[in-house]
Amino acid sequence: MRLSLLGTFLIVMMAMTASGETLSIKGVVKGKGGYGISGIIVSASGPVKKDAVTDSKGRFVLSGLSPGKYIVSASKRGYIFERAIVPLDETDASVDIVAVESPKEK
Repeated sequence: MRLSLLGTFLIVMMAMTASGETLSIKGVVKGKGGYGISGIIVSASGPVKKDAVTDSKGRFVLSGLSPGKYIVSASKRGYIFERAIVPLDETDASVDIVAVESPKEK
């Protein structure tokens, strides 16, 4: 019975992989005032590495991800961002990232 359950699990996992089912992380990068910021590079690092660039409203989608734990980070000169840890199981996830303008260099 135990071997049968393991075999069934492996068949289901191979079928999911073969069918091309993938997951995504979507969200918005917002400034201090709650407005979306365009041109931010957003990266997901985990079982798969993906990058995206925010659109004119600060939205991004990191697609083609497999299940696992991801660190989502953002970067653009002149801003400071916090990283987020996002677990992906069987459904897509969303995360919003707040950008703070970095202090001016003197």
